[in-house]
Amino acid sequence: DQLDVLKSFCYDEKLIILLTGTYDLLNMFELNGQLLRRTAIFNFSRYQFDKNFRHFLIGLKAFQGRIPTDEPTNLVAHAEFLFESSVGLVGILKNHLDRALKVALQRKAVMIELKDLQQTALPSHARWKILQEASAGDRFFENLTQTDENIRAALGMEPLVEATKPTAPATQRVGLRKVINDPVGLKDPEAAKEV
Repeated sequence: DQLDVLKSFCYDEKLIILLTGTYDLLNMFELNGQLLRRTAIFNFSRYQFDKNFRHFLIGLKAFQGRIPTDEPTNLVAHAEFLFESSVGLVGILKNHLDRALKVALQRKAVMIELKDLQQTALPSHARWKILQEASAGDRFFENLTQTDENIRAALGMEPLVEATKPTAPATQRVGLRKVINDPVGLKDPEAAKEV
């Protein structure tokens, strides 16, 4: 019922509503196909250590530059700990840094130290639960392509064949000759005397 009210409200008032939330929000789309066809889903997935840890570091440096302490805090020195304590989620990282800053300021420290970060990290069981939920959401989005294949099969269509990308020709620096175009030797030694 609530989803129908939301759908009617958007239709009647010509509104676009932006809903943000955890992966649990996706469950509502399983309940209402009409709402689903009027929806665009965007996934802001968590950072993965083996895939994009470098991007996590960029975000960490951005936080580092905005921490209001007397001395600059070197968060990058504790990057792996912060990655683990946030399970790769920026929102969890931000909340963790807020708690650590509060503790550091209460003890009148000039910067956030590792002990502040360790003291304010979420407990292991909480991080494990968050990681499980994030992984389930990641699997949902990974399975979207598999769902396309299932729909094609149910409609009696052949599976899509991925087009292979053409390989780009090797780029050559401007002004350099290709060695393969230069003659290696002269077949007629008399012609060499004339040159």
